[in-house]
Parts: sequence; C-alpha cells; structure tokens
Amino acid sequence: MFIHNPSSLLFLLPCRSGLIPRWSRSSHSATLKLFRGSKFALRPPSTRQETVIMKAPTPKPEYLAIASRKSEMTDNPTAHRKLLILDLNGTLVFRAPHPGRSHAKPTGPRIRPSYPRPYMPSFVEYLLHPKTRSWLDVMIWSSAQPASVNDMVRRCFGERTKELALVWSRDKLGLTADQYRAKVQTLKNLETAWEHGFGTNGSQRHSALSTLLVDDSPHKAAFQPFNHVCVTEYAKDLRDADVNRAAYLTSLSLKNSAPSTPSPLPLPSVSVEEGLAMSPEAVRLARRKEKKRRKRAEQAAEQPELDAVYRLPLYDPTLLALIGVLDHTRSITNVAGWIRAGGLGGDPSYAESDELGPKHGLLQDTEDNKAVSRKLWYEDEETYESWVNSGRRALEELRIPLVDGLTSQSRT
Repeated sequence: MFIHNPSSLLFLLPCRSGLIPRWSRSSHSATLKLFRGSKFALRPPSTRQETVIMKAPTPKPEYLAIASRKSEMTDNPTAHRKLLILDLNGTLVFRAPHPGRSHAKPTGPRIRPSYPRPYMPSFVEYLLHPKTRSWLDVMIWSSAQPASVNDMVRRCFGERTKELALVWSRDKLGLTADQYRAKVQTLKNLETAWEHGFGTNGSQRHSALSTLLVDDSPHKAAFQPFNHVCVTEYAKDLRDADVNRAAYLTSLSLKNSAPSTPSPLPLPSVSVEEGLAMSPEAVRLARRKEKKRRKRAEQAAEQPELDAVYRLPLYDPTLLALIGVLDHTRSITNVAGWIRAGGLGGDPSYAESDELGPKHGLLQDTEDNKAVSRKLWYEDEETYESWVNSGRRALEELRIPLVDGLTSQSRT
C-alpha cells in the first residue's frame, strides 16, 4: 500500500541569496537522490479508478517464448528498427478536470485542458530527429476518444504531429459499443499494432522483438507485459509542483536581469595635472568604462547563484529517463527478452549482464510462471539516475538543447 501526502510537494534549500525550491515528492519509500542530492520520491503507478474491471488475459506461449530468448547487442540499429507506442493521459500530459459548464450551447465535444510533461520539446526533438527516425517508428495509442486524443497530441507535438507514424484512440481497443461509451478498464493488445505495416511502403512489421509500450497504467500491457515501460503518472500534484517551481525560477531570473537603480558614478581617480588635461569627452569615456567594469563585476558575482539553480533537476525528469532507455534499446535485438532479463534495472551499461536477473527488472516471474509481480524501474535510485543521465547525454550527442517547456529557459 502506498501512502502519499500531497501537502508536501516542495521544500526549500538555502543558496547564496535565498531559498531555492527543489523537486520533491513526500513520503513514498522510494526516495531518489538525483543531481547533487535533490530528492525524488516517486508516486506509485496510476491509481485512476475505472468502473468496470475486465479479466486480465494470459500472455500467449509463443510470446513468452520470444521473451525468454536472450537479447543480443547490434551495431546496426537500422536493421533492427524499433516501435515506440506512447500513451497520452498521465504519461505525456496531465489532463485537468472539465471546466465549469457555461450556459452557451456547446458546438462540439468538451475537451479537458491538457498540459505536457516537462522537457516535452526536447523529447519530441529527439524522437523526430533524422538520426532517431532512421531506427525508430513512433505512434500514439490512447484510450481517450478521438477529439481528446487529437487535442493532446497537438499540445505535445504541434506542427510535427504529421511526422508520427500513427495516432490511435479508443476505437482501436476492440471495445463493444457499450464499453466504448462506458468507463471501463482497457487493455492494449500490441498484436493490433503489429498487424499494421510501417515504413514508406508499409513493409516494416514489428513484434515483441522491437516494441516498447510507454504507459502509466501497469495493467494496460497484460497481453505483452515484457514490452511495457511503466512510468509514474503525471498527475495534478506533480503538475502543480512543476508550475510553482517554474514561476519561482522565472521570478528569480527576472530579478537578476532587472537593471538596478543606477548610482552616480564618481569621476575617475586622476591627478590634478591629468584632470586639467582631460577634455569633457575624455571624462565621459572614462565614466562609461567604469560603468562597464562594475556591470561585469556584478554579473560575475551573480553567476555562481544561477549556476547552482540550473544544475538542479528542476522538474519531473521522466521524459529524460525515457530518452535514455530508448537510446539504449536501439542497440538490442530483443526488447521483450531484454526487459524480462532485467534490462531496465541497474546501470544501463550493465543491462545485458547475467548478474542482474529478473529481480532488477520491470517484471518478475512467480513460482507458478503465470502471475507476475512488479518492481518498477524508477523506484530504484541508481537506476533512475542512470537513465536520466543517459537521456541527457543522448540529447547532447544530437545537439538538442534541454528545454523544459515550462519557462523560456533552455540549456545545451
């Protein structure tokens, strides 16, 4: 059972000139320390309740046979293309409740406001970078209805939506008419996507060897559990913490960049003889030089404070960790086998090590080889930190700036 205290979202740490908020989640036992000691206490998987519970399926024997095969490393990612299937609500965006009803007659479906996860601009740039697209197909698959899906995709990908391979919504889940309209627990059978051809001529077929499903709901991948990369749900408390922190850092940046009230500059220190010999223009030039010198000194004094702020993991870094995972999977031949063997656990450089074993991975076989128990990869401090750092390095290699999407600040 997870105990969560949403009242404890931010804590303040002293810096040279005040208090800096760091990203924090309250009392979850898996508190993660990233980047100079900031703490990430991650929430459990999605706790959204759905009214109708569907019976969980059992993975097919042929699927389990593929997942039992050891993954190998390859130096030719284009020959082993991967398919990334992205969920939306709770994974890429936070969807706010419906706004209050107005008296005006509605002209279309009521769309809930949605807000992308931090670092979405960098995430999109990585996914759709030419070098990434040479080995990765990207599609969206959400259980929301088409109008809502289109709105969330637009907010995440903007004009680059057309570069996605597919955008699927609730109608692709195999629901009956009654289930489509009701709030039911839904599952994503990846075989539906595998039946679809990808690539320019539709000749590329994907399978358990090449697919990653990113979703914040653990049960969504019951058909193919070893192709699932579960992420922490981006919910209201996380969003509020990110927004509050962005507002604080913006105000800090404006404060540091605002011109201070100029104080009268004294005349340059010169001897009587030099002063008598200086023309009025020479005096003005000397005062301008003195003003520039003081400004440089003030900027040098402020820079350590700003550096201390920007070295922190400012916001929820889930998308950075996903970039790290994706960048590693381009070089493996069996995604299901890699995840089942514990590839998501431990340091990525040892992802293929036999020492990791199932206990470090996303899923772990039970004695009866039917039910599975979960150890989520982001619950381990070293694992999560390692994937986040790998994601940052992947962005640097492609010269993609680190843009949080919440403020105008970006870093390379």
